[in-house]
Amino acid sequence: MGETKLRIELNGDFSASQLDEILRDLAKARAGMLPAVPEHPPSLLSADEEILLQDEAKFDIRALLNGGLRIWLRNEGLGWLAFTLTPAHATSLRVFLSQERPDSGTTH
Repeated sequence: MGETKLRIELNGDFSASQLDEILRDLAKARAGMLPAVPEHPPSLLSADEEILLQDEAKFDIRALLNGGLRIWLRNEGLGWLAFTLTPAHATSLRVFLSQERPDSGTTH
């Protein structure tokens, strides 16, 4: 599978809002590139440098009219990210969260 490339040059001083715009544009560009972002999270053996880890995450969850959910997660560097779950995925999440299970001991 081929790899797509993007050339960027950033020079100058940027405000926080300008960096927000640059990050959004880069994320949109990355979404259309190959190889695609992996469908699954990194393995437990991956180096922490490969992921953005947010301790003490802030989040908000809003119910949608169609029975789905919109989950908002805040990353201190990227800002608020919104994820929409279909009604089926929302149900799966509710089931998962309602189950009692022993601590798995994993970090993610």
